[in-house]
Amino acid sequence: DQFLPLVEQVRIGYPLEPDVLMGPLISHDSVAKLQKYVKLAEEEGFETIRPGKATGLWGKRHGYYATPSVHLCERPEKNHSIHYRKDEIFGPNVAVYLLKDE
Repeated sequence: DQFLPLVEQVRIGYPLEPDVLMGPLISHDSVAKLQKYVKLAEEEGFETIRPGKATGLWGKRHGYYATPSVHLCERPEKNHSIHYRKDEIFGPNVAVYLLKDE
């Protein structure tokens, strides 16, 4: 309840503009890889709480921009994902794990 509003407030844009937290990804391939992992998260048992999306233009600046995605894993001990949990995605993506204790 507290985390998602913060994600929604993330300002995406040209990195030198005021209050921008997140700039573009490095390439079209990076955006495609991010989208692949968003789908893979669902296939491997994560619930999509906020789907990220790609956009090629943010304001006046062209680039490889993407909005953050958030995925939930309610039972990490039961989740046997192979790639989503283990690979580095290098994009705006958050996996939230609910744990009973430390």
